[in-house]
Order: sequence, then C-alpha cells, then structure tokens
Amino acid sequence: MSYRPDGYNDMLGAIDSVPVGAAAWSVRQIGATGFLINWLDAGQNHYFQHLTQIDHTRYPGQALADLHLHYVLSTVPVAGNTILLDYAYTWAPIGQPIPLLAAWSSGTHTIPLAGTEVVNTHYVRELFLNLAAPANDTYSSMFFFKCTRHSQGVGADTYAGNLGLLHLDAHIPVTRLGSAYHDGDTP
Repeated sequence: MSYRPDGYNDMLGAIDSVPVGAAAWSVRQIGATGFLINWLDAGQNHYFQHLTQIDHTRYPGQALADLHLHYVLSTVPVAGNTILLDYAYTWAPIGQPIPLLAAWSSGTHTIPLAGTEVVNTHYVRELFLNLAAPANDTYSSMFFFKCTRHSQGVGADTYAGNLGLLHLDAHIPVTRLGSAYHDGDTP
C-alpha cells in the first residue's frame, strides 16, 4: 500500500445565502501577487466548504490517512496567538441522502502560532489522522467538509490577521489502479 494526495479546489464565487451566525469567505489576492484566494477574516466567523469525490484508487471503507489545510497568514502573529476552526464533515455514499448539518461529525481544531511565521508564506496544518469512512462507503462516495473560523464571542481565536486558504487535501491509501465503474454502473 502506498499513499498519495487527493486534492480539492477551494470554492470561489457568489453564494445565495449564508447560514445564521456565519459569513461567507472573502476573495482577495495574496499580497500584491494578483492571484486570488479565499480568506477567513479576523472577527468575522467566515466559513469555507469543500466537496469531493475521493479518488477511486482507494478501496471503499478505507480511512483517509490524513486531512490537512494549506494556508497563508496576512500579518505576523504574536507568539502564542491561535486560530480556532470549528469544523463539520460527513460522507454521502451513492443512493444515500445527504445528512442534515446537525448530524455531521463536528469539533474544533486549534492552529497554534509561534510569532515567527512570515506573511504570505505557504504553511500546512494537519487537521485529522485516519478519518474513518462510513460503513456503506462506495467508490463514488462524496466527502463534505465545512469549516468556520471561530473569531467572535467566547473562546474566540486570538490571531488578529486573516487566514488565506490555499488548498485542502487528504492523503489516501492507494491499493489499486482505480475502479472499473462508469457513470450509471452500480457501485
């Protein structure tokens, strides 16, 4: 068995409505590079979400080896600052309804900052290890992930800068060349 990354693109564009208590991410460039990315701004409870079909080189039922976030910071943090992320995730195998958000697995993840980080520099943070697949997992299961920066209220993060989202990806166990299924086939 080997491992390889299975990546997802950040969502860009307009949204129709925002869930109560959250705000959509902002889209701005990285410094003066002219390259646009999504940002979770300080004090805004901004959220982002990803949806992906896990690569078919992973057998159904195998855990994701890890899930991690690639990011940049807009300002140099103070030593001891933290970024607090509230997350929720679920799987949707073929033929199964997508669960309501309240039924998703959820929790909080803290990114500690040393105060030595450099603005607009690529960093990566592991969010999970061995993220289990559902019992009814199939080759074409969809993985949903939603993350909100907890920047307001009790227990809010302490980093006054903005968090720029470069990429979210998972390392998956590769045990095969892929599935033989095509659109319309039974998984």
